[in-house]
Amino acid sequence: MGAAILKLGGVFFFLCFSLLGNGTAAQDVEARALLAWKDSLTSHSLDSWTLSNGSSSSGTCRSWTGIKCDAAGNVVEINLPRSGLDGTLENFNFSAFPNLLRLDLDYNNLVALIPSEIGSLQKITHLDLGSNNFTESMPAEIGNLLELRFLRLYNNSFLGDIPYQLSNLRKLWYLDLAGNYLTSPDPLRFPGLPSVTRLGLNLNSLADFPPFIFNCPKLNNLDMSENLISSSIPSQLWSMNTLQFLNLSFNSFQGSIPDTIRNLSQLRELRLGTNNLTGSIPSEIGNLVLLEILELNENKFMKGPIPSSIGNLTKLQKLDLTNSGLESTIPDELGSCTNLTFLALPNNRLSGSLPLSLSKLTQITELGLSQNSFSGQIDPSLLSNWTRLISLQLQDNELNGTIPPEIGLLGELRYLFLFDNSISGPIPREIGNLRNLISLDLSNNKLNSSIPSTIGSLVSLTNMSLFENELSGIMPEEIGNISTLEYLDWSSNRLEGPLPSTISNLKNLILFYVPSNNLSGTIPGDFSPPFLSNVSFASNNFTGPLPAGICKTGELVYIAANDNKLTGPVPFKNCSRLVRVRLEDNLLDGNISEVFGVYPDLVFMDLSDNRLYGELSPKWAENELLSSFRLSGNLISGSIPAEIGRMKELQMFRIASNRLTGEIPEELFNSSSRLYDLNLSDNLLSGKIPEKIGQATALQSLDLSGNNLSHPIPDELGDCQDLITLKLGNNRLNGSIPLRLGSLTSLQTELDLSRNLLTGSIPSQLASLRLLEKLNLSHNSLSGSLAPLSELRSLGDVDISFNNLSGTLPNTPAFIDASREELQGNPNLCGKQEQGLTVCSVSSSSPNGSKKTNWKVIIAVLVPVAFVAILLSVAVIIVVHRRRSKKPDVENETAGGESSFSIWNFDGRLAFKDLVAATENFDEKYIIGRGGQGCVYRALLPKGEIVAVKRLHRSSDDSFSDLDKKSFESEIRALTEIRHRNIVKFYGFCSMNGNMFLVYDFVEKGSLGSVLYGEEGRNLDWVTRLKIIKGLAYALSYLHHDCTPAIVHRDISRNNVLLDSAYVPRVSDFGTARLLKPSESIWTAPVGAFGYIAPELATNMKVSPKCDVFSFGVLALEVVMGKHPGEVVSSLEREDWDALLVEELDQRLPPPTGSLAQELAFVVKMALQCARPNPRSRPTMHFVSSELLARNSPPLSRPLRAITFRDLMVVA
Repeated sequence: MGAAILKLGGVFFFLCFSLLGNGTAAQDVEARALLAWKDSLTSHSLDSWTLSNGSSSSGTCRSWTGIKCDAAGNVVEINLPRSGLDGTLENFNFSAFPNLLRLDLDYNNLVALIPSEIGSLQKITHLDLGSNNFTESMPAEIGNLLELRFLRLYNNSFLGDIPYQLSNLRKLWYLDLAGNYLTSPDPLRFPGLPSVTRLGLNLNSLADFPPFIFNCPKLNNLDMSENLISSSIPSQLWSMNTLQFLNLSFNSFQGSIPDTIRNLSQLRELRLGTNNLTGSIPSEIGNLVLLEILELNENKFMKGPIPSSIGNLTKLQKLDLTNSGLESTIPDELGSCTNLTFLALPNNRLSGSLPLSLSKLTQITELGLSQNSFSGQIDPSLLSNWTRLISLQLQDNELNGTIPPEIGLLGELRYLFLFDNSISGPIPREIGNLRNLISLDLSNNKLNSSIPSTIGSLVSLTNMSLFENELSGIMPEEIGNISTLEYLDWSSNRLEGPLPSTISNLKNLILFYVPSNNLSGTIPGDFSPPFLSNVSFASNNFTGPLPAGICKTGELVYIAANDNKLTGPVPFKNCSRLVRVRLEDNLLDGNISEVFGVYPDLVFMDLSDNRLYGELSPKWAENELLSSFRLSGNLISGSIPAEIGRMKELQMFRIASNRLTGEIPEELFNSSSRLYDLNLSDNLLSGKIPEKIGQATALQSLDLSGNNLSHPIPDELGDCQDLITLKLGNNRLNGSIPLRLGSLTSLQTELDLSRNLLTGSIPSQLASLRLLEKLNLSHNSLSGSLAPLSELRSLGDVDISFNNLSGTLPNTPAFIDASREELQGNPNLCGKQEQGLTVCSVSSSSPNGSKKTNWKVIIAVLVPVAFVAILLSVAVIIVVHRRRSKKPDVENETAGGESSFSIWNFDGRLAFKDLVAATENFDEKYIIGRGGQGCVYRALLPKGEIVAVKRLHRSSDDSFSDLDKKSFESEIRALTEIRHRNIVKFYGFCSMNGNMFLVYDFVEKGSLGSVLYGEEGRNLDWVTRLKIIKGLAYALSYLHHDCTPAIVHRDISRNNVLLDSAYVPRVSDFGTARLLKPSESIWTAPVGAFGYIAPELATNMKVSPKCDVFSFGVLALEVVMGKHPGEVVSSLEREDWDALLVEELDQRLPPPTGSLAQELAFVVKMALQCARPNPRSRPTMHFVSSELLARNSPPLSRPLRAITFRDLMVVA
């Protein structure tokens, strides 16, 4: 018995010793496995992991960072998140940790693939390898970890399908695979996850909705945002009534939200923003009474309202309906959502006044209602209850009235944006209570009176924009108290008096703009903020010198002080970072060779119309980036340095009206030159025009007039085939007009060869200049016939006076409307007596007076007579038809035997005789514009309305006698019914005696082209230009997509977009092309202005809305560039084209900054898409309009000055 007991005891002690030995050995294996892995890492924070002085491995559990053991000493947790680990898991021995329950390596820099050995962690319940850089496919062996409850692999670079083996993880409740490049798993092999409650698949490459999700019965949190899904939302999703959090945003889901959404009654967060959802927001959304967050922003709920049932969501804290196509008023019921802290409804078509029920939103901190059509006043009771507001954004609406003094109650407010409204009255003194305000923008309103001195109390302010108002009085001295101010823009007001000396206290200023006011006096001499980069004093009445230290720290990039009365020297010699300088129209003096240095970043410099003297230094050529150099109207003498020709970026060189002598250096003209605008007019230059001028193929405008140039015009000038304007007048050029000028088929604006010594006949090749609008050949010794000019149908202004020309005038609008003065001095010309010419005899139309020619004359007389007779017959038929149909808007008149056919849509009776009376029978003094199709007249009607009458000359083959009158009336009536803010109202049409008259609403400022290229172009700041582009896109979208049938304009150009007094764009002539050729469905000649015609229209006459899209893209680029973008458009398919965007922008303006720079880059990106040569790759105008009006421009990846057109094309 005792022996047996002794034997059993020995066995017991043997087992205990063995187990103890085994435990110690296992701990040693784990410790050495951890050390081996640590040694493989290139960087870590695991210095505590060490076995020193022969210590036991049992120290692993006590002192090693991130290691936790069980009672037996086995490692059960490795917790090393955010530990700065760099390396791989290749040397991590997963099999050494059979008891591991938790592995957390989140947010390190582990790379390469995850070894398949990870499948040996059979007991693990928590695995977190997120936020590393693991690559390749996700290991299928993770599906062997059957005890897993928590799996997070987010923010890595996994590729391929989600492994179907994950469906083995029946105990898994948390799965986060976000931020990878994963695609959907095999649906037949992935049945579902029965225990999962939270699933994150966002930020992946899913192209469809994984079906396994519908087999996750416990799922309450689903995030699939930022994928590539473009289908409709599966109907099964609306039956998953366990969902509490649903995020499908940033996909391309289509279709509508069904009323079955009411089934998701447990939802607390619903995020469906940034998709392509259509239809309307269902009223059943009001059933989701537990909702706290609702995001439906950036969708296309076409013209749908905000449902009133939304007022049931009393727990709602955030509502975002930004840019969702909503069209309604704000329902009063929204005021019942009293827990709202965030409300965003911008960029919709919401209208009406702000409902007073919103005053119940006393918890609101961020309120955005911008870019709608809200009207009325801001009720004081609203502001009184919004005292927790941090951000108030009501910009870009139609709000009027005044800013209530209750604005001062918003003591927590940091952002106040009321710009782009019609708010009037003074800025309330109470605004000074907003001591937490960071950004204040009240620009582009009708605010008046003086700026209150309390503005100096805004001690946290960094940005203050008050531009484009009617503010008057002086700038308050208290402005100097805002030491935090970085951006101040008070442009375009009525401020007067001197700048306060306290502005010198604003040491943090980066931008200071006060142009276009009535400020006077001197600029404080000590105004020199150390960080100042952009400053404008332009268009005021400042006198005295510029501050000597204005760029003493060298930060100054842009300065504009043009249009003042500044005197003294230019203190910029050491301003090495200058990019743009505008000092034109002052009284500045100094030797131009001494007061300027070398500026490696300089792009634009305008010193025109000052008193600068001296000679141009060859060192100007060292300004290698200079693209626009303007020195006209000074006292500069000497010759033009040949080195100027080495300036590879020079695009515009204007040095007119100086005292330059010598010859024009041929170095200015070379094949690599980008020079497109050269103006050397009104100097004392002599010699000949260099033959090398033909190498300057980029030239679009050349003005050498008013010099002493001699010799013949070189034939090589015909190689400059991009020329739009050519002015060589008032020189001593001799010889004949070169035949090769006929190859300048791009000539459009003007050809001036007047006041020279030219002889010979007008070459027949000039008949190719079909786009030319203005021609001056006066004061030469030209002879012969005008026949070559008879084909110039675009010509609107011609002067051929004082030559020896003979024969009859061409039967074109320019010669028909030419004045006596424009034709005089040609005794052998014949024409109309009222033009000062002798009446042509029958034989005078031919030098030989042959019988054949007489027959032509007879036929020419008889055909119009027969044509008039036919029109009279048609008129009688139409009168009878009208009396039978009794249509009140169709008039048929016969006055003095003249045929007429007219259709009107006008408030009040409008008869043709009213137009005749208002223009005194279309007298020239009422002409406000000329073009190839005719003239435009301003007509003041009897009741005070002003209309524009376009008189079109039709050729004899444009008869209406074969028209289906009923169809034509319907078409014209459809045009008169068009109502759109950005489309000129078309009142009607009248055909009278061989002419057609189109009557439009009168638009004050005229064409976009005349404003853009005239003096007013300086008033077109970036904000205005972007609004013009967006308005144009909106109008074309309406014509293409909202009119039935769709209207294709066919002739979008700078001349057919008009601007009203507020620079709002209005598309004009949207029916002219069809009216000119009403019977043609197949076009046999391209319609449209040169440079705007889509390639497919020019080649195969195929008309489609994509033609307008192309023209829009070209015009949009022209608006931001300030010149026709011919080179840009032609370079779109060049692989090596990398021109900088900032260098191509209109150099008259400072470069945009901040969000404005983002928006402009986005607009250019869209314009480049529109100008693609392949019509299939162009977007629709609906898409373009939606994108531009969304104002969600992505942030720039790098500074604007570094962005190229190629960057924008790649993004596009």
